[in-house]
Amino acid sequence: MKIDSNKKTGGEERGMKNRECGRRTKGRYCSRGAGFSVVPFFLALLAAAGCWDVATEPPRRENSFWNDGEAFFDTRPVPPAGRVFSVTVAMDGSVLVGLGRNVRRSEDGGETWQTGINSGGRGSRVVDENTGDILAMPNMAWDGEGNRRWYRSTDHGKTWEPEGRLADIEHNLDTLEVEGRPVFRWWPVDSRLHLRNYTTYENGLTLRYGEHRGRLVVPARVQRRLEGQTHPGKLDLTVVVYSDDGGRTWKQSAPTLPFGTDEAAIAELSDGTIYHNSRSNIHHGNKHVSLSRDGGETWGEHRVCDYLPDGPKSGPRVYPGHYGLMGGLVRLPVDGEDILVFSNVDSEEGRRNMTLWASFDGGRTWPVRRQVDEGPAGYSGLDAGREGTVTEGMIFLVYEEPHGREPPRLVRFNLAWLTGGVDWEDFLD
Repeated sequence: MKIDSNKKTGGEERGMKNRECGRRTKGRYCSRGAGFSVVPFFLALLAAAGCWDVATEPPRRENSFWNDGEAFFDTRPVPPAGRVFSVTVAMDGSVLVGLGRNVRRSEDGGETWQTGINSGGRGSRVVDENTGDILAMPNMAWDGEGNRRWYRSTDHGKTWEPEGRLADIEHNLDTLEVEGRPVFRWWPVDSRLHLRNYTTYENGLTLRYGEHRGRLVVPARVQRRLEGQTHPGKLDLTVVVYSDDGGRTWKQSAPTLPFGTDEAAIAELSDGTIYHNSRSNIHHGNKHVSLSRDGGETWGEHRVCDYLPDGPKSGPRVYPGHYGLMGGLVRLPVDGEDILVFSNVDSEEGRRNMTLWASFDGGRTWPVRRQVDEGPAGYSGLDAGREGTVTEGMIFLVYEEPHGREPPRLVRFNLAWLTGGVDWEDFLD
């Protein structure tokens, strides 16, 4: 089944399915025409007398994001104007939206917002689900000694304190060569790993499955260039950095994808596989995908996704050396299921038409597509609400007006809205 915003609504499609003559759907019998049907009535009498075993509807899987099929959607600005790239839901349900060096914080699910809180600068955040701490990996914040540091909050984003230097992250790229020539750092000497560069801000994650359960993993970009090259885009490398001690120390993975990729997003599947998709800097097209089956240390199975666009499909480059557009990605925490939601623009030319996609098989196919906003739109981020908090059952999308001339917009929605009312279980194998 494939659902598209330009096709029939979910209710119409579901109605047509249930009107098929003689079809039994999940314990319900349907027959041609409206009104009373003698066949199901007769079978019901037999079942009541213990003479006939009528198939009953199987128990539904628990999924708070479905809300019994009742759709939920609203959108609102998050002032002030500025560039924004991610939304993060803390363990207590606080919602954080990064704006410049600060974060805006909401304790009521996005209804109202506290004034800006300094979290060290623009960059990705990762919620340590082992402790509740949140780590921020700012990429343009320098201390008085010329170092960039990561920051930690132990109170769900209310306050932040600097910790280690990003330059101290253990890496293995010093000897890398391309076409026989050495590759060296594009950014200053103490910025070996330009973590989540000023254009890459999607969330990290805490692994929940497998032998590396509890590990923190954050997508990152290494910007490097060949001697004499004037722009680094073609030699950007995507990696992840990971920590097994709660973010006190970090190591860098092997490259996740070929040269020319950056601004990645990650999600962990229910079998412990990490799904990774990334922007390309060197051509128009779709997102690049790779997988890790060892907690993010090594990567393989690279392919270009058949479904997910990487920014506008054609038109001029955003600026020299850059194509594509960062998108948001989140796995909904539904036990035993691999429901992914992805955000990006879906346009032939120009950054506009913010759109959402949904996959129910861990990113192999993306049968659901729904438009959010046909107007101008740029970078975006996604996160899911936390069980037992005011955010339970909500999915959060934040996206910017290109170049930050207007306040970013926060969208709150659920799976029933995203599928247009089509039962989410109908998409499962």
